[in-house]
Amino acid sequence: TVFVRLGDGTFPNFEQLIPASFSRTVVFHAEEMRRAVRQAALAAADNKIVRLAWAEGAITVSGRGDEVGKSSVVFKLVTATGEPEGRVAFNADYLLGYLGKRDGLVTMRCNDPSSPAVFSHSDGVGVVMMPMFVQHDDKGKGKEAKKEASKVEAVAEAAAEAPVS
Repeated sequence: TVFVRLGDGTFPNFEQLIPASFSRTVVFHAEEMRRAVRQAALAAADNKIVRLAWAEGAITVSGRGDEVGKSSVVFKLVTATGEPEGRVAFNADYLLGYLGKRDGLVTMRCNDPSSPAVFSHSDGVGVVMMPMFVQHDDKGKGKEAKKEASKVEAVAEAAAEAPVS
C-alpha cells in the first residue's frame, strides 16, 4: 500500500540557483578525478572537504585534516577555458557520489569559489553542486599544479622514448 499526500504551496524555483553563464569551464577524466578525490578525502576524513585549484592545464586536488595531515594530487586537465585560474572546494562524498562509476570526460562549469558549479557527463546526467566555504590560504596552488603537471609530462615522455628490452 502506498499513501500519497499532495503538499500545499508552490514548488521552489530551483532554476534560479543555476547561473545563466559561467566564467570557467574545466574538462577532466572522471577516473583521474575519482582517484585524486579519494586520496584527498583520506586526509580530510574529519571535515570531508576537498579543494580543487587549477591553472594552465593542470589541477591540484587536495585535502587536509587535523589528525592525518595533508594530501595533494596533481594531474593534467583535458581542457580549461575562460578565466585561466580557479579554485573551489566541495564535500568529498558529494563529488565521489557524482563521479561514481562514470568513465570518460566530465565537464565542470563554475564562476567563483562561492557560486554553484555544474557537472555534466556524456551519459546525460548532470548535477548542480554547492561549494564548501573555506579559507584558501594556499596562494599559488594553480602554478604549483602547472609545475607538477610538467614533471608528470616529462616522466611520461621519457618512459615512452625508453627502449623496450
